[in-house]
Amino acid sequence: MKNDTNFESILMDQLLRHEGYRRFPYKCTSGRETIGIGRNISDKGISKSEALHLLRNDINECHIDLSKLFLNSFNQMPLNAQLVLLDMRFNLGAKGFRSFKNMIKNVELGNWEGAAAEMIKSRWFNQTGTRAVTLVNMMRSIKSTPEQYTECLTDKLREQDIDAGLMTAAGERHYD
Repeated sequence: MKNDTNFESILMDQLLRHEGYRRFPYKCTSGRETIGIGRNISDKGISKSEALHLLRNDINECHIDLSKLFLNSFNQMPLNAQLVLLDMRFNLGAKGFRSFKNMIKNVELGNWEGAAAEMIKSRWFNQTGTRAVTLVNMMRSIKSTPEQYTECLTDKLREQDIDAGLMTAAGERHYD
């Protein structure tokens, strides 16, 4: 194969034109499960590095979603809370995760024990087995009280506002 980026670009354009792009699996003309741009997943599958690339993309999507859901306080949460919520969001999808309304309320309040209790009450807990038990234990291991979490979150959000020039160190808001 010619080792030239122009050649590769021309070949990729040609294959895309001939194969087309399909977001979801389909049967090609020879009956093989195929995805993307003619990728035969029946016979070839995907490599571990390709799977890890997809995983990174999925984690990023989950992180963006949780940051929006928790109004940008997600990154301020304790590490175990972030890990548990990302794992659950990945496992359940956006719609399934949002069905955990009482757990989400407890997370917003920094009530980690309450969030864990809501996780245990769910059908997901009974269906998911060891993963669910591990995540509940991780949530329960968070040491901050709701008051400590709220105070810490308020301080961190205030620091972000100061850094962004939205608030003075004296706590006065800038309005444009």
